[in-house]
Amino acid sequence: MAVEKTHLVTLTGPQELLDQALEQCIAGGNFQPEAAGNHIASLRNYAKPEDTNPYKALLERLQTAAAGAGKTPVPLESEIPLSLEDCTKALEQLEQDFSKLEEEHATLTKELNYCEACATQLEHFTTMDIPLRDLFDCEFVDIRFGRLPIENHAAALGYTQRAKTALFISFSTDEEYCWGMYVTPTKHTDQVDLAFASLFFERLHIPDAASTPAQAMELLKEQLEPDMKRLREIEATLAGYWEQNNRLYDRVYTYLKEQSH
Repeated sequence: MAVEKTHLVTLTGPQELLDQALEQCIAGGNFQPEAAGNHIASLRNYAKPEDTNPYKALLERLQTAAAGAGKTPVPLESEIPLSLEDCTKALEQLEQDFSKLEEEHATLTKELNYCEACATQLEHFTTMDIPLRDLFDCEFVDIRFGRLPIENHAAALGYTQRAKTALFISFSTDEEYCWGMYVTPTKHTDQVDLAFASLFFERLHIPDAASTPAQAMELLKEQLEPDMKRLREIEATLAGYWEQNNRLYDRVYTYLKEQSH
């Protein structure tokens, strides 16, 4: 087969038509793609074309915003085409309207999760009638709250009776665990910690409170109510906003989905 001389051809035009133009060139069979870097060593002011897909980035932002409202955009079968500028403006408006509410929602969710976790831990120690602060303020003894496997409860009692350097008190049990605390003089803390660790004692960090565990748990539940009410209000507002504008954002989603491939 004879070797034919080739010529370097430069194409100029809108970026959005690049893929279509290249497909037409290759389909004709008369063009041979070459790496641009092999021919531009002597050219100035050359910049490599940006290969990021702006539609994909906008699509991800839209899906994130929709998830924050508990919604999923729906692709539409036929709609008046939008432009990248239209989609960008619509998404910026959505994010602006959602940002403060979503930030408050995230803060409340974090606080609620913490309070619920604390209440769950305190629930296992409600039979104790001593204010927690009184225990945490002890100077010469260390106190460890936690749980150990129910089958190791007897072994824990046996250890404390033999060692005489610790006292284990059980407050509640279930099918798997015994929940309680052990008390030991500070000079024996390291040794006792190792012993209970060998019994698979899992330490829990109980929140400090000036009241008993039962009172502290009730106080936490009271604090949860207004936060949960505000959280539901935010979720309703986000969902309502989406319902009012779902047609627009479904159009945006449809366009971005098509263009991001």
